[in-house]
Amino acid sequence: MDNQKIIIIVSAVFMFVVVMLLTLLGVFLYTSYGNEPPVVIPVTTRTPKTPTPPPAPDNTSVGAVIYQQSKNPIQNKIPESDNPAVNPIEGIYKNPF
Repeated sequence: MDNQKIIIIVSAVFMFVVVMLLTLLGVFLYTSYGNEPPVVIPVTTRTPKTPTPPPAPDNTSVGAVIYQQSKNPIQNKIPESDNPAVNPIEGIYKNPF
């Protein structure tokens, strides 16, 4: 056999042995330390604070004043269209589906 083929075979066997050893180490560590019950940290319970109710809405806030003063500028003024067609580009492209 060629010297290069021998080096490739030896390195492949070496890599296989390394992978198998790492797998066995992982299985050993999992079986020896993986079955322990988790550490339970005692929790001290506290009495929950009663939430304070939110303040009553104040109509003198800046947002309330702006809301009261705002008006719809186009209320009941829908612009009329000169073209009676619903879709003016309907005939340009036919949907293949």
